[in-house]
Amino acid sequence: MIKNIAYYFAVGLMLLCASCEFEEDQLGLPRIVTFPKEGGEKTFKAECDLTYIYIKDKAGNRAFLHEADGLGVGIYKWLTVKAPLGDYLMFQDMLTIIVEPNTSGKSRKLYVHFDSGWKYGVIEVKQE
Repeated sequence: MIKNIAYYFAVGLMLLCASCEFEEDQLGLPRIVTFPKEGGEKTFKAECDLTYIYIKDKAGNRAFLHEADGLGVGIYKWLTVKAPLGDYLMFQDMLTIIVEPNTSGKSRKLYVHFDSGWKYGVIEVKQE
């Protein structure tokens, strides 16, 4: 009897998980943001609060946002991302991207990943 219950519970759990999938959705945020070689700052408003945000390079290295003075702040190489902290360990719907001046003479890019529950998106940040 207990084996049957455990079996049906496991099968039900697998079916439930199989029906859940993440959906790509930019949540009102741009797919590509381009900065001049002088750098700069741009702020965007998402359609809803964000669950997590991190910066990633092409090699897969990541920098997650950490709490600093009521903001989530992530810094990776030449890119800084800031988001106001909301309730329940979430970020509010504002996202600021800050890029340092590019003195290398080569174009560069990093990626800002974010999600809100079952929806996720990526912003490609490019700089001349």
